[in-house]
Amino acid sequence: MKQIREVSIEEVEALQKVAIDTFYETFGPYYTDGNLQKYFDSAFNIETLKKELQEPLSFYYFFKYIKIFLGPGMGGSRL
Repeated sequence: MKQIREVSIEEVEALQKVAIDTFYETFGPYYTDGNLQKYFDSAFNIETLKKELQEPLSFYYFFKYIKIFLGPGMGGSRL
């Protein structure tokens, strides 16, 4: 099942968490924690994200992908 939907202003804290976690996992090894925190404080603070969510030409989306295998012979993980 795939689901793509636009992020609402009420979800700004979830967006902040996803943005910080994703950036940290991707770029964390290349920067100091102090430099990362400075970037997070400026780029991913709640007020900045709220402003961006209200911009008519700025879009954020949440993407959800779930794959479940039920039964033998279907490959992948089984629940």
